[in-house]
Amino acid sequence: MLERPSPSPRQCDLRPQFDSALATLVSTAGRTVDRPAAIHEARRAIKVLRALLRLLPGESTAIDRELKALAGRLAPARDQRVAARTAASLARRIRDRRAAALLRAIAAEQGEAATSREARSRAHPRLARLAGALSALETAVSPADVAALMGRRLRKARRSFSAAMAARDAEALHDARTLVVRLQLQLVALRGVAGRKPGRMATRLDRLRDLLGEHHDLFMLSGVVAARPEADPDARERVLRAAARAMRRLELAAAAVADEAFDIGPKGLRRNVRRRLEAVAA
Repeated sequence: MLERPSPSPRQCDLRPQFDSALATLVSTAGRTVDRPAAIHEARRAIKVLRALLRLLPGESTAIDRELKALAGRLAPARDQRVAARTAASLARRIRDRRAAALLRAIAAEQGEAATSREARSRAHPRLARLAGALSALETAVSPADVAALMGRRLRKARRSFSAAMAARDAEALHDARTLVVRLQLQLVALRGVAGRKPGRMATRLDRLRDLLGEHHDLFMLSGVVAARPEADPDARERVLRAAARAMRRLELAAAAVADEAFDIGPKGLRRNVRRRLEAVAA
């Protein structure tokens, strides 16, 4: 059995966080019972692992590429399941009967497509090798280096979100959400190293990721609706307007949450992360 080196003085080990996410991935990637939930859990574990990899000082591009490929295999079924749920939710809130009927038809089609994909999806053929590579990683990190990295991550996420909001660009908001998700997962992991539960910033970032996720779901649904030329034009237009109004409400809510989530600033986050990690460093 491979013996992992112990962390050097003044370092923290992220191994428990890696092992927890890896165990979830291995147990869910090939699970056939309750496949939608298993796919969701596997995708979340992949996001955690990829976020953790970006905290390590060494080169892990090949492992990250394998994780991204696995996420890509699971994405289509998940996307169709989300489209079905989003269409059904909007159908319940829209008053026009023809528009609601259109949304219910889309929800049924996307749900059936998702079920079909879920039944065919299988675990990544190289999952065992990927798990071995992750288990062999050197996971000790320097508190100072990680703290500096987290400050830069916060600055990048905040700038990306602000630019996307100013441009009212749905795709750019989704890119900003990716940075928010990564930052939030890293914060949760680092607080776990320090023996702490997710703090106020991580909780607010989690709320922000949810709002931006709902926004993206509606944006993607709008594309599905617009791509149905055979649908009643009036019903299609009513659905698109309803989706646009819902997206705008989410943007306003996200802006308010972001003001609170980013209020600490990069320097404050860097100082807090370094202090907490140094308190538990080996």
